[in-house]
Parts: sequence; structure tokens; C-alpha cells
Amino acid sequence: MKTRLLIFFFIFFGFVSFGFGYKYESSVKRTFSINPDGIIRLTTLRGNIEISTYSGKEITIKAVIMSDDRSEIDKIKINFETGTDSVIVTSNGKLTKSKVGIDYYLKIPVNLKSLHVTTRSGEIEARGTYRNIDLNTANGEIDFRGEFTVCKLTSANGDIDI
Repeated sequence: MKTRLLIFFFIFFGFVSFGFGYKYESSVKRTFSINPDGIIRLTTLRGNIEISTYSGKEITIKAVIMSDDRSEIDKIKINFETGTDSVIVTSNGKLTKSKVGIDYYLKIPVNLKSLHVTTRSGEIEARGTYRNIDLNTANGEIDFRGEFTVCKLTSANGDIDI
């Protein structure tokens, strides 16, 4: 009986782990200098976003592109429009074919003037101290821990924990 039960768990958890994961991934990492009165704007269709603040003066952005189809990863390009007062991040691919997503990891200076993040489908997690933070997701949760001067959190279909 124990042997059958163990075999069941190995088979079940094996299928579960392969069923929810992506087969392929590629990452892009960039670092930018920005003035304290600068803004960051990130927009994506599908993917989770993690944000944290630190006492430095640069923005570090890591994007992890994931898919079940290797050729779909090669079609996605992350666009960075930068200046001394702003960093705008978008992607040029359509995330509708196969299972494709882009997870973002942002490390930004504490008390940067403004941060605007939007994802259509994904969770957003933010930690730190912000002057003006605007987080939006249509399908996903928002988890915020920290301090802010102005804060706008919007989730059409998910919990907001602050």
C-alpha cells in the first residue's frame, strides 16, 4: 500500500511541476542612472513583477522571458527608453501565442519621484519607500509592504494586500 501511495505522489507531483512551468527562458538585465526626480514606467501583458527600493542611485531591471515554445522567446524584445529623468520599459511581442510570459525584477532608488507599473495578467509585489507609486493589474494580486507619500493600487480581479 505504501509503495502504491508513493508512486502516485511521484507521478502526480511530476505532472504538476511540468504542467505549470515553462520549458524555455531567456533573461535581459539592464542598469540605468536616474535623477531623484525621475520616473519609471513599466507596461507588460503577462507576467509577475517584483519591485524593491535601496539607497543607491541606479535602476536595475531584469526581465525573464518564458515560454513553452523556444521560437516565441526569440520574437520577444524588451524595449528600454531612457533619459536622465525617465526609464520606460515595454515589450514588442504579442504574448498571445503559446504560453509566454515576462517576469520583471526592479531594484530602484528609494524615494524616486514616481513609479507606474501595469500588467494585464500577473502579480505585483512591492517592498520599500516610495514617493508616488501606481500599481495596476487586471488579473492578479498586489502585495505592498513599505511606505509611500502617494499610492494608487488597482486590481480588477485579485486581492490587494497593503
